[in-house]
Amino acid sequence: MAFSSVAGQPLAKRLLENAVRRGTKGRAYLFAGPRGTGKMTAARELAKAVLCLAPEPGDRPCGQCADCRKMERGQHPGFVVVEPDGEAIKIDQIRSLQARFHYRPASAGAEPVGVYVIRQAERMTAQAANSLLKFLEEPATPVVAVLIAENASALLPTIRSRVQRVPFVPAPPSELERLLLERGVAEELARPAARLAAGIDAAFELASSAWFGETLKTVLGWAERAVAGVAEALVDVFKYCSKWTEDQWEVAFELFALWCLDLACVAVGGRTPVFCEKRERMAALASRREPAHWATCAEEAVRARRRLRQHVQPQAEMERLLILLHG
Repeated sequence: MAFSSVAGQPLAKRLLENAVRRGTKGRAYLFAGPRGTGKMTAARELAKAVLCLAPEPGDRPCGQCADCRKMERGQHPGFVVVEPDGEAIKIDQIRSLQARFHYRPASAGAEPVGVYVIRQAERMTAQAANSLLKFLEEPATPVVAVLIAENASALLPTIRSRVQRVPFVPAPPSELERLLLERGVAEELARPAARLAAGIDAAFELASSAWFGETLKTVLGWAERAVAGVAEALVDVFKYCSKWTEDQWEVAFELFALWCLDLACVAVGGRTPVFCEKRERMAALASRREPAHWATCAEEAVRARRRLRQHVQPQAEMERLLILLHG
């Protein structure tokens, strides 16, 4: 099928495959779900299926026609992606989109077709959203619209009522781990990355980032030292407080929570720990406190991550967690 490159998402793929078979011209879709779950990949695959001049059996784009070759090169005039300009998608961007589709795409035949994608659609200004609404109701050409959003409820109800919702859901960590290993990611990175991300795109981006391995090693080092004696770990946190980005700190607190949950599970003989390569060391550490202590530390790490959005100092939050961990 046309959407085989989208990892997981059986419901979304089934809905889109059926839509292609029925004919998608003039349709509008809302791809809704967490970051990294394959929404943009699916949008590109939908465009390939719609724009192909000679689809193969199973609704697969042929890959050989002029339209397919242009899509592969990222040069198809009938495929347009709109993204936020700074903090928002502005009305001028929607007007430019409308103007572009007042004309027939260069490769169109008797029935012109185009596909446009609006990423982070929930970030449209009120004026842009109202302008898009008119375009959805009365498109100048039979185009396919794809709105991509993490927070679909932030869209105007009138827009939501005019699009078909296609849900993208978080993939099971075991499935993400398998896919990451197939892509060559080391197991010690694949296991935690698969549990911090909602989909394969986000998981692979995280696991492949230059800083993820360093952050993982650093946070686990802090945590292990804090159980034995917190002072050394607190000094080390101070060294990193000015170096890390907000994204790194968020991941740091998530890793801390995972590590604490591992200790709780090891203490009660539960599931295989995420950091299984450290199992013997974790068993020794877990025995120093009751399982409830490790679970409490994990909950506090999750709360600390959320507080980052309130512009608290990450260094202070991490120091508080390490002191709590030490008990």
